[in-house]
Amino acid sequence: MNEFFDKKKALQIILDIAYHKGISQSQLIEGIYDYSHFNRMCNGKENIKIDILVLCCIKLDISFDKIIQLSKEKPLLELDAYYDQFEIIRQKRNYNELSKLYQSIIFNKKLKEFDKYKQLATHILAIIEAQNNHNFEPAKRLLEQAFELSGYSIQKYNQFHLTKEQVEILIDYSLCCFSLNDPKWQEILLYLKENKNNFVDEETFDYMYPKIIYNLSTIFLYNKDYINSLIYSEEAIQFCRNKNKFIILPYLYYNSACCLCMLKKYDKAKEYLDNSKSIFKIQNNLKEFEKVYQTDCQIYFKNSDFTI
Repeated sequence: MNEFFDKKKALQIILDIAYHKGISQSQLIEGIYDYSHFNRMCNGKENIKIDILVLCCIKLDISFDKIIQLSKEKPLLELDAYYDQFEIIRQKRNYNELSKLYQSIIFNKKLKEFDKYKQLATHILAIIEAQNNHNFEPAKRLLEQAFELSGYSIQKYNQFHLTKEQVEILIDYSLCCFSLNDPKWQEILLYLKENKNNFVDEETFDYMYPKIIYNLSTIFLYNKDYINSLIYSEEAIQFCRNKNKFIILPYLYYNSACCLCMLKKYDKAKEYLDNSKSIFKIQNNLKEFEKVYQTDCQIYFKNSDFTI
């Protein structure tokens, strides 16, 4: 066996593959090696053993030779960089930019063989179908395909630990279900909300939880169930403030303001609307607030005397 390869990089590739399959470090090493020693190995405090890498590959059903090959290649554009772009575009709801991001991935020949990049590209294509074209059934099928690239059927989402990418896909899948009047949307979102232990780690749950609650709140708002929408948005606001999670916070304040206005609690609604605007401004995304407010002012705020 060729030992002239970067064992540290090979281990990281294996851990990355495991993560995207929803397998934690402890699950990966179970039955192979002592977890405390493996953890030290992962943290550079213990020498990396090739036989452990091989056994991990067997467990993940991947070729160790492929891992060696990948460890020798020059690093590709980090997946996180693509996801960061994806996140920014979606946060600003600039869905036309998604097509450019999609093209940049599929035309990169070196990326085509990697399932994790295929997964992101398929996810992006699904969002384009849903948001730009309002083709929710094709979008739903694409999301199913994207999820399956992590090694699991989307129908079995409650049978393993979920990664951030899988949860993102599930949220979008639930929104497609909602648009198609499929009640499965509520089952999925409530499962994600209530099953913290089925996330691959606590950090993933903390990151995704505000998004999950925001979408629940938004759907109830759309359905004119203002009390439940407000309950969810208030819960998530408190969570975000406690955990210093600010990305979704202005949207949550905005949802609460809409609900409070419809419930004729105008003073609190104005306070929350101002909070939403202030955070959008800090995030350099004030245009998003103004665009949404102009759309909604005659729906939720027509009986108020707010000046924005």
